[in-house]
Amino acid sequence: MAKAIFHTPVGYTPAKGPVGWYADPSSEPQSFPEEFIAYAVQAGAATRVDAKGELLPEAGVAPAKK
Repeated sequence: MAKAIFHTPVGYTPAKGPVGWYADPSSEPQSFPEEFIAYAVQAGAATRVDAKGELLPEAGVAPAKK
């Protein structure tokens, strides 16, 4: 599953299925199927993070080096 930090509430129901997803804003990363994360990022409601919760380079910020 993909992870993102959600900035605004967002919901998504794919055209091919009766099941959808909804996320409330949170400073904590949340896990959802890739299709929903991609939609939320494109809509400007979320920022992708990696498995550790660090922002990904495509989010415009490189993860901190350790």
